[in-house]
Amino acid sequence: MLNKPDLSAEKRQNFIAIIQNSSDQLVAIVSDILTVSSLDTKQKKITIDKVCINN
Repeated sequence: MLNKPDLSAEKRQNFIAIIQNSSDQLVAIVSDILTVSSLDTKQKKITIDKVCINN
């Protein structure tokens, strides 16, 4: 879609933003899957701490 010569600059920027957002979401999903996997195999230990939700 980005290679279309008649594509306006606004639409091109919109497509680029969609691609970047989707890429960020994919990286987050892969990271979450790796974290869950390392927890399942006990490679990563869970620590329970008190936190302030307001901060």
